[in-house]
Amino acid sequence: VPGDMVFYRNISSEVNHDYLRMYVDDVQVGQWSGLSQWLPVTISLEDTGEHTFRWTYSKDNSIDTGADCAWIDFISFPGEEPTPVPIIALSDESLDFSSTAVGGTATAEVTVYNYGSLVLTGSITTPDGFTIDLPGETLRPNDGERTPMRDTYTFEVLPLDYLTFTLIFQPTQLMDYSGDVVFTTNDPYAPDLSLEVVAQLMDVDNHDNLPCVTN
Repeated sequence: VPGDMVFYRNISSEVNHDYLRMYVDDVQVGQWSGLSQWLPVTISLEDTGEHTFRWTYSKDNSIDTGADCAWIDFISFPGEEPTPVPIIALSDESLDFSSTAVGGTATAEVTVYNYGSLVLTGSITTPDGFTIDLPGETLRPNDGERTPMRDTYTFEVLPLDYLTFTLIFQPTQLMDYSGDVVFTTNDPYAPDLSLEVVAQLMDVDNHDNLPCVTN
């Protein structure tokens, strides 16, 4: 039956070197590498009759990156309804706030995508020094009151939609604030997804440990 064949793929490999490839009737129709989250892929089939679908993972012999593998799931063929699931993806994998001064404020916008066909629901937990703010009532602290001083926030994203919030960093002392912003959701394949935040603050006025140059 002509139509769309849909599957979801997840890659954790060396970019531009180690590939997940897909073939339809021995003809390559796509290849992917690097670090990604679960994302949908749609392949249009115009011919009737039988087709052979094949996926391979191939790599070079130099560098291993990430898990050095790929996953596929939620395969649906023309005439079938795709498996109804929420699929989370984030706009960033890591953010660096290390240049922020004590007593200062740094912000970054983060987007949560839902590529699935069900509503994505869950919570976001921030490490010390980080809070979340988003105008409106879509993202709200768990106590039901909208205050940016809570550590955990609940949210929901409609199918094929997205939610953008502001991550706020306000350090109060010199220390390493690095950690993870954790997204706990109803996505069956990514129930706990992390966004790394790097925030190792240093005293730029302390010259005790700097090398001494003499004639």
